[in-house]
Amino acid sequence: MRTATHLFPLGTGINSATTAQSRLCSSATWYPNATTIPLPNGSWPTGIASDSQQNLIVYDQISYGLQKYFTNGSSLTLSTGWFAGDLFIDRYDNIYFSDHYNNWVLVLTNTTGKVTIVAGNGASGSDPNELQVYAPSGIYVDRTASVYIADTFNQRVVKWLAGAQEGIVVAGGNRLGSAANQFSFPQGLFVDEVNDGGIYVCDSTNERIQKWLPGASIGITVAGGNSWGSNLNQLNGPSSIFVDTNTRIMYITDQANNRIVGWLLGASSGIVIAGGNGQGNGANQLSSPNQFAFDSNRNLYVVDQGNQRIQKFAFNASSCTNYND
Repeated sequence: MRTATHLFPLGTGINSATTAQSRLCSSATWYPNATTIPLPNGSWPTGIASDSQQNLIVYDQISYGLQKYFTNGSSLTLSTGWFAGDLFIDRYDNIYFSDHYNNWVLVLTNTTGKVTIVAGNGASGSDPNELQVYAPSGIYVDRTASVYIADTFNQRVVKWLAGAQEGIVVAGGNRLGSAANQFSFPQGLFVDEVNDGGIYVCDSTNERIQKWLPGASIGITVAGGNSWGSNLNQLNGPSSIFVDTNTRIMYITDQANNRIVGWLLGASSGIVIAGGNGQGNGANQLSSPNQFAFDSNRNLYVVDQGNQRIQKFAFNASSCTNYND
């Protein structure tokens, strides 16, 4: 692992306990009117994740910094000087983030506060040995600390094993296009470690979610793929995804439709779970939402990028009576 040039001490000790996925149910809903998370004036959040203590980690593109917002309302700057894209927090509360401008993926280690490079060599390109990533966005870190990266401008997903000096292509890599073995600017991704190891990818300008099984040479469209539009069988600029491995429901940021949708694997259409009431700044509206995160209480936090705010949609606990469906 190569050391980056920025080192900022963490101001708090966080237990590196395993972060358990919040189980949902097939009938889960969230209250339609969100509350706005207080942020400093002038903030412009573009990335978000929630740690095991329900603190929010937010990337602010004005300060180029990773900010930590504690549940008691206080905050802390963890590190600055980055052009972060997606964030991912592993089970030890280490914070991984893609730096799309500098073409690498980094990790801020929970126990030391040290930032190190885990993938990419800082140069844009499509090196045949997969040494490089070009404008990386979505990331996922599995239980073995292997990092999956949406290598956006290279139209592929690459996997870097823990400590590796180069990655391997696990999806795409066949130039830009709309065929089943191609991507058009992949962004968010999720790996199902519980069921079949499938890699779910937001194929953003193909307006679809593609699922690639391990070793597959083509992907399968599991959401969207019906051109861009606002119907519930369509997506318009999907940018991030989370899959509940219990219910097999995909939660997707449908960015240009200003909504978050839930889409059951195998279904022909989705349902709106947040936003979807036109572009705006009302409590039930979003404007170009980018990323989202769930806390351990199943509350939904959305980066409402166009409104420069973070919206919290409270989980409706009465909507779930059976967590085995």
